[in-house]
Amino acid sequence: QHAPQGRRASIMMMDHPRRPSQDRKQSIVESTAGRSTLIVTPGHAHRTNVRYENTYKTEPDVKFRSAEVRDTIKDIFERELGTMKYDKERCISLTTTLSEKIKHSVKILGFPRYKIVVVVAIGEQETHPSIAFTSRCIWNQNTDNFSEYTFKNASLYAVGLVYAMYMD
Repeated sequence: QHAPQGRRASIMMMDHPRRPSQDRKQSIVESTAGRSTLIVTPGHAHRTNVRYENTYKTEPDVKFRSAEVRDTIKDIFERELGTMKYDKERCISLTTTLSEKIKHSVKILGFPRYKIVVVVAIGEQETHPSIAFTSRCIWNQNTDNFSEYTFKNASLYAVGLVYAMYMD
């Protein structure tokens, strides 16, 4: 088998195609154009490929309850921050930890088919602290919602925002 004149032989046209090593897993992924792509991943990273069908539901079974989520943010902030003193290095990692705890708690509240996005910011209490958040996204005012809570103590302030976007 030879390639047409002027073109290089592809792997598929070779007499002895390369085979991936035995410790690797092969998977074929369909692209939107209808072609297939071969992806080789480490064997230990085996995941079941689950494909869901659209339900075409335009309204959620359970609506996002902003007040309940606000209480969840408040409980987590008061428990974790309480009378803590502001420490820049500790607060950098704490924002990630708090975001994960809030997201986990919101998911437990049971809002199926909602994409949950959590933003946490912690700052030092000053004479006149100020912070501004701006965000943009495509928003369906019938199904999407958000919740926020601001915590303050003598040393720091924390702002928690939870955005919930319904995914049909």
